[in-house]
Amino acid sequence: MEETGASTSQFTREESLEEKKGLAEEKCPGQDDNNDMVTADSNNEEETKDDNLRSLKNSHLEGISLQTEPIEDEKGFDQRENASKQLNEVLAVNRLQTALGLRKGTEKEEVEIKSTPSSVVASSKTEVVADTSSSEIPTRFESDSLEGRYIMKLERRLAYLENLIPQCYARHEEDAIFKQKLQEKIHQLESQLEEEEIFKQKLHRKIDQLASQLQERDHYRQNDQKTTRQAGKMAQLRKTLENEMTQCHSQLKGMGEIEAVDQEHLQDHAQLKEADSGGEETEKKVAKDSYSHLKESCCSKERVEVTAAELQLVKEVHRLKENIEKELQDTKRKTDRHFKTIERKEDEDALQLGELNFRQEGREKTMAQLHSKAKEKDHQKENKEQEIQGAKELLKEIDKRVEGNEKKVAEYALQLDKMSSRIEKIEKTNDQFHSQMVKETNHQLEKMEKEIRDLKELIKGICQRTEKVEKKQADQGSHLEEMDSRVERMKTAIDQFHLQLEELRSFLEEKMRNEMRDVVDEVENQRVFLSTHEENMALLRRALGNLNLMFQRDVSTLNRRVDTLLVSNGPVVPNGVG
Repeated sequence: MEETGASTSQFTREESLEEKKGLAEEKCPGQDDNNDMVTADSNNEEETKDDNLRSLKNSHLEGISLQTEPIEDEKGFDQRENASKQLNEVLAVNRLQTALGLRKGTEKEEVEIKSTPSSVVASSKTEVVADTSSSEIPTRFESDSLEGRYIMKLERRLAYLENLIPQCYARHEEDAIFKQKLQEKIHQLESQLEEEEIFKQKLHRKIDQLASQLQERDHYRQNDQKTTRQAGKMAQLRKTLENEMTQCHSQLKGMGEIEAVDQEHLQDHAQLKEADSGGEETEKKVAKDSYSHLKESCCSKERVEVTAAELQLVKEVHRLKENIEKELQDTKRKTDRHFKTIERKEDEDALQLGELNFRQEGREKTMAQLHSKAKEKDHQKENKEQEIQGAKELLKEIDKRVEGNEKKVAEYALQLDKMSSRIEKIEKTNDQFHSQMVKETNHQLEKMEKEIRDLKELIKGICQRTEKVEKKQADQGSHLEEMDSRVERMKTAIDQFHLQLEELRSFLEEKMRNEMRDVVDEVENQRVFLSTHEENMALLRRALGNLNLMFQRDVSTLNRRVDTLLVSNGPVVPNGVG
């Protein structure tokens, strides 16, 4: 009787302590719900208790029998410990049933159980007392037991992993969309490069056309130079003709002097005629006088000789006169012929000089026009050469930029390949992680199923051995020490397992974060680079459009000038001057 009173007093004390704990938990009922992820130490303790239960299970499965006998002084304490253990086992069974879906209660009932643990403990203790007396043990685990909490943790982890799976799929879809966008941008860049190559070919064609036009202008300039040379030759011929004309004029002057001499000769001839007429008269007079003197008187011989000498002189004068007249006639004929030839030459020279003057004036005008046009063409040619050099420099810059763009596109392709390889690696790692997590979860579920089966068997053994336990409550000190050692071993094993799990989780999370950060950084860098590249390409297109307009304007103006030069003011080919 004394022993039963002491046991009841101790039991009431324990109930009062548990009621105080329940009241404290009732005062803050939300802490159990809100601090599930924070209370890691309590979870570790619960896991150690779980390991203790597993050690009990293993000990029961191995058929370890408790053959020690209790001491009479410690019977009450052993009974109380057995009652508390049975209560914990019943709670663990209830929790396992809730985890497996055997329990039909809702989450509200679990919350109510969490909020009022003191009532549950009191009712469970009363039920334990009734069950120990009647040897009927329920098969339900409650949410406050170690197994239930461990299962809840596993469920939470599984839910977290299941929540991560759609996130991973969403990330994979986003990566695929971004990859498609990058491929579209690469195709756009390739099309832009093709357009730039086509524009480059057009520019080369235009440059070739301009070069051909410049060659034609060079040929035209050479023809102009030939015409200038011919005009120089004509000027030299004109100078020679002018020299000949001066010589002719000098000859004409000489002929004027000859005419003066001829006039003097004519005057002399007239004087000779007059002298002849006078001589005839004198002869007549002399004849008359001679006849008269012969008739009248006889002149002396000296006068007759004088008259004879005079007559001889007159005869010689007549001969000289005839010779002079013949010579004068010959000279007149020659001078007339020479004057006629000189007049013909003068007329021809005047006509040639008029033609030459007209041609020279026209050629001087054409030469002045050609020189002005040549100067304009030279100036235009210099401008065009400068423009062509600028265009060539621009083409070189465009080639360099195109090469840079091609290199950048190649780099983009390499980066895309790297991105695709990294995405494939990430997909592989995600698949591996998913497969590992699935394997781990399946393995853990299999373990839990095995543990549940073992616990069911253990519950059966407990149900079968409760009577034996009631009968055999001795030597539990050594068994408790063994249980403590096993509990410590299980604690260490569970701690190691949890550390490994946490390390794996942290490693995988850090790896995923680092890879996603790298991917995001690369994507942002590529977006920035693509935006800058698009801006540069827009600027290049504008510059090329402006250059194309400038080239078109210059080409149109040059074509107009060439047409006007070739049609209206073509090169004058000089006729042969001989």
